Amino acid sequence: MKTKKSKEPIKSMKELQGIARYAFLGKEFVNTDLAPTCPPEMRVVEHLRMGKVNISKLELYLSEEQKKFSVKGGIYRRKLLLKNKKTINATVLDRLMLDQSLIPESWAKNEEGRVQVISFFGTIYAHQNGALYVRIMYPSIQEKKWNFGKCCINNDYWDSNNPIVIIAD
Repeated sequence: MKTKKSKEPIKSMKELQGIARYAFLGKEFVNTDLAPTCPPEMRVVEHLRMGKVNISKLELYLSEEQKKFSVKGGIYRRKLLLKNKKTINATVLDRLMLDQSLIPESWAKNEEGRVQVISFFGTIYAHQNGALYVRIMYPSIQEKKWNFGKCCINNDYWDSNNPIVIIAD
């Protein structure tokens, strides 16, 4: 079992549940300084630590250009950083996956009624092949639950269906 001081990546949701008492500070807060789960064959290369984050302060962000056309992941991420957007890391995604009642229903679909794929740009992973990834979550409307996965920021594009989770200003 991981301890509160561990900075090693967590490899499974079962292991994540084992350390939940350390990472999750009550129902609404997450200690974002702790390491997130790490998909197989990957390693964490960047993890923005923000201390204690209140889940109720999170919001989805779309840039003006993203609303009009697709933006390549790596370019989009650099623009977010330049605009000083506080992008949320994957430790928050881990918390939301364990208690999906914390995810606002409004996150499932955009204004046009299309399913959204939501990204957590605060943690960057490197695959063994060198490609960079961020973790994502997306709703399964039929199953009425959320799933998680990953997207390659080297090759994938973000459009109006792909908001980023940030801390509200």
